[in-house]
Amino acid sequence: MIKLQAKILEINKKTEDISEFILWFDWNFEFINWQFLVINIPQEKVIERNWKKIIKNIFIKRACSIVDIYDWKIILWIKNVNWKWTKYLFSRKIWDKLDVSWSFWNFFVKWKEENLFFLATWVWIPPIISHLKFIFEQNRKKFENKKIFLAYWIREKKDLFFEEILKKFSNENKNFYYKIFFSREKKEKFSEDENDFYEEWYITKLFSHLSDNKIKNSEFYFCWSLPLMKEIWEILEKNELIKI
Repeated sequence: MIKLQAKILEINKKTEDISEFILWFDWNFEFINWQFLVINIPQEKVIERNWKKIIKNIFIKRACSIVDIYDWKIILWIKNVNWKWTKYLFSRKIWDKLDVSWSFWNFFVKWKEENLFFLATWVWIPPIISHLKFIFEQNRKKFENKKIFLAYWIREKKDLFFEEILKKFSNENKNFYYKIFFSREKKEKFSEDENDFYEEWYITKLFSHLSDNKIKNSEFYFCWSLPLMKEIWEILEKNELIKI
């Protein structure tokens, strides 16, 4: 783990509770897909010792998956929740400095024959987007014979802010398919296209797609909350689809 400082270059509000942070570093670096950046927020902790109060400076840490890196900049998508770490971060201004830690941990798609099935929800999408960029912008020929499917879950249409990226990948790559599921949106027709991208969310309905030729013999990669990851894992085991 390497400790360094970054400056906030831009803060762009994407939805009601998700913002894009663009951080700038004064040195260049290489990025491997699925890596993350740890942002360290300063915090004072009061310790009582021998009836005396001692103030100790500590850091609250949180790992953020990287969406993209370019020209010495890192893009992060972060949800604003009622927590000290988030409150501090969202109170920062342009050119404020942040203490960060760079991690060399990574996890990326294998060079195998199987098709790829990505699953993600809400702000767990960055490593998936990073992977898709890696596939379609840097290694298209190596993956052109694989079928690649993305299933993405959010609450409502207003929470969807990056679909242009998916549409671009879909238009430029005939082997890429995606489906967006809503948990709080009533079923309706969102476009005139018969192959509508949107559906109401049910995890069992999602896995009905397993019979589709697009995702047979797939390796599964998912980024989710722990309870849903456990449920997905159990369904994959039940269907004897556990190449993860």
